Amino acid sequence: MAAAGMDFEDLSGEKAKERIPGDPALIGDGAWIEGLLHHCREKGLLIPDTKSEARMLEAAIRKGFVRGNVLILTAGRVDKRAALYQAVSEGGIVVDCSVPAGNTAAEKKVRDAVFKACIREILAQHQKTMAPEAYAAVYEMTGFELRVLSANVEKLIAYAGKRERITLDDVKAVLFRTKKDPVFELTGAVLERNPDKALFFLDSLLRADFHPMAILSALVNQVRRLMVAKAFMEEQARGMWPEGCDFKTFKARLLPRLKAFEKQMEESLPAWEMPSARNTSRKAGKKRGGTGSSTDLTLTRGSASAYPAFKLLQAAERFQKGEITDALMVLCDTDRRLKTTPHSPRMLLERALVRLCCPPGPGSMPKGKGHEPVGPID
Repeated sequence: MAAAGMDFEDLSGEKAKERIPGDPALIGDGAWIEGLLHHCREKGLLIPDTKSEARMLEAAIRKGFVRGNVLILTAGRVDKRAALYQAVSEGGIVVDCSVPAGNTAAEKKVRDAVFKACIREILAQHQKTMAPEAYAAVYEMTGFELRVLSANVEKLIAYAGKRERITLDDVKAVLFRTKKDPVFELTGAVLERNPDKALFFLDSLLRADFHPMAILSALVNQVRRLMVAKAFMEEQARGMWPEGCDFKTFKARLLPRLKAFEKQMEESLPAWEMPSARNTSRKAGKKRGGTGSSTDLTLTRGSASAYPAFKLLQAAERFQKGEITDALMVLCDTDRRLKTTPHSPRMLLERALVRLCCPPGPGSMPKGKGHEPVGPID
């Protein structure tokens, strides 16, 4: 009742018919509701103040349930730091059925195996097979959403009819794209300097109700890290990054230098920061077990693999230093416009992506006064 914003009067008399779902399987004849309300009044029980449903559920779990009752919860994603998760793990059993969601080769391999196994299981029940290119098309349209995947495969089976093999043409004829693209697909397209791909993933994220400011934040973080990568390339790796450098060569020759460069950068932070920022970063560093300042701009920290850093350094070769500085100015201007103007967020982000992927050249951004707009809005 608290979660639904109801009071006792809402469930009394004729009002109850309007507020309570009419599903007989849930409500029955409704007589038990009057008995429950009578019990609450008799015991002086009050409807709690409205608060988050997670906190209400946590309190109920910690209090415990009547003997013989079992509560089963399912969730697509779980924050193990949340108090609700702690309550469930302490008072019940947690079964982790998750599949790695990262972008490393090993994680992709696990997802691909689960994806294909799910399709094959459904196909086997109907004595069907699927062409390899059809597998790839189904994944591209569905993503790793097993419920959606199952429904899509059932559609393809029905469409194929008596034919044993499902083809790429079947997929194109029956399915439409429902895959929700992670934001790193967008930032990756920017690093590739591919405007068509970047605009495609921007549209996909916005259709999935991804917040424009979250998209902008991801772009800003990627460009900042790109600036660090470019600085390393110019200061520490000049002449050591052969054309077509492979990952093995990078690990042997450049990874130690990159780690030393990042350590030097972290040691320089206290001299760069304002006093308030210095105190904040020191607290963050101590919280993680460190002693000094901390930064999210290191390319190798917090990752089990050095491969993402290798790919970022490869991308840095596509940008001039002035272009990266200009990109930050474009994103800064986009941030201001998103917060202070009535312009469409989609239009502002599209404009920023085009400037990032196809900039007019380093140093070409006009130097306005104060918050003077950068470039026209077309």
